[in-house]
Amino acid sequence: MSGIITSNHTSHLRHSNHRCTVPIRRGEEARQVVARLHRRRRTVRDVCSTSHLAVLAVAVLAVAAAGSVTSRLTPAAAAGGVTSRSTAALASVETSPRVPTPPRVPTPPRVATSPRVPTSPRVPTSPRVATPPRVPTPTRVPTPASSGAGRRIVYCNSCQRVWLVQADESVTRSYRVSGRRGVPRPGTYEVRSKSHPAGTENGLRLDHMVRFAKGRNLWIGFHAIPVGARGPIQSQRQLGQPLSHGCVRQAPADARALWAFAPIGTPVVVVA
Repeated sequence: MSGIITSNHTSHLRHSNHRCTVPIRRGEEARQVVARLHRRRRTVRDVCSTSHLAVLAVAVLAVAAAGSVTSRLTPAAAAGGVTSRSTAALASVETSPRVPTPPRVPTPPRVATSPRVPTSPRVPTSPRVATPPRVPTPTRVPTPASSGAGRRIVYCNSCQRVWLVQADESVTRSYRVSGRRGVPRPGTYEVRSKSHPAGTENGLRLDHMVRFAKGRNLWIGFHAIPVGARGPIQSQRQLGQPLSHGCVRQAPADARALWAFAPIGTPVVVVA
C-alpha cells in the first residue's frame, strides 16, 4: 500500500453536481488526467476548471513526494472533495509528542524591610564642674589669758589675731589680721564709731570701718584690706603679718562679720 492515495487503484473521472472527484494512484496518473481533461474541453459546469486541476496536481505531487499518506480516504473525505483528501492525508502524519514545559516556580515576594529608626542625637553632657578645693578648718585657737569676760572683741597684737567672743565665752569667729606692733597699747577699749565706706587722705578706700581707739592724730579701728586705684594693697595670704600703719586690716568677709557683731559700745580687749 506504499505510495497509494486512492482506494480502488483506478484512475477515472466522475462528474456529479458540478463536483470533481479524482482518485489518482500516482503523480504520473495525475498528469494523464490533466491531459485528458484538456483534450475533452468540457464545459465549466461539467468539468473542474483548469486552474483548479493545476492546484490539485501540485498538491498531489507534493503529498506523493513526501510519502506520508498511508491510509485510505474516508467516505467523509471523499464526499468533501480534494480539500478533504488533503486534510485527511496530512492528519495521518504522526507528530512527535510535545514535551510539557515544567511549571514556572513563582519568585517569592520580596520581604519589605522595616524603615531604619533614626538615632536620636546625642545629648552633650554638661562639663564637669570642678569641685573647689576644700578649705581646711583652721585649728581652733583659744582666747588669750587675761582677755576679759563677757561679750567682747579680743585683739592679740603679738600674734596678729582677733576673736569674737559671746557672753557665754563661746567664740563666734577667730581669724588673722594685719596691724602694727605695739599699737594700740594693751588695755580695754570700746567701739566708738562705725562708717562704711571710709577713706584716707591718699585716696584709699576702707570698707566696714569700726573705730575703737584714739591715736596721736587719727582714730584706730578694724576695717577691710584698703583698696587703691589698682586694687587691694595687700593679699589675704599676707594676713597675720604686721603691715599696717596703725589700724587692723581684715579680710572682706571677716570685716563684715565684725561689723555685724559689734554695735557701738562693744568692749575691745587688746593684749600684747
